[in-house]
Amino acid sequence: MLSQYHQLFDDLTQRRYVETDLDVVSMIVSYDSKYLVAACRTEHKLFEIHGYSLSTYERVFCHQFKGEYMKVNVIEQNYAGSVFVVAYQDNGKFFVSFMSQQGKIIDSLNVSEELELDALSKPVIGFDEPMITVAVFPDETVFVSVYHRIQRK
Repeated sequence: MLSQYHQLFDDLTQRRYVETDLDVVSMIVSYDSKYLVAACRTEHKLFEIHGYSLSTYERVFCHQFKGEYMKVNVIEQNYAGSVFVVAYQDNGKFFVSFMSQQGKIIDSLNVSEELELDALSKPVIGFDEPMITVAVFPDETVFVSVYHRIQRK
């Protein structure tokens, strides 16, 4: 039905391809539309967060997270799009890291230590879910949700 109007829509979007070199677990576009940020998996002991400029389509940063058995999924951001928040698990230990648009770690939180969680809630093999998520509210408050699958809470 809309095919006769395709000319109105043809130039509304642009498509670009960016080579990531790695398997992408998830990605977001920053709220200020300057960056694409991707969580990339390399191996079980390592994942990387890549930042790409949306004006040059070049990679502007790469930060590696190393551990025993790493799981990451969703990347969040503050409302300005200037801070990216990465929640991840390292073999039963839960963490949240805060990154600048330049890929520098601003702060890190050892969630397992703060909540006095043991490390028995190991990641599920073949499943990218780290069992931890974060949300950033407009007032910069960060909400962290962790699921301990052994204690079921």
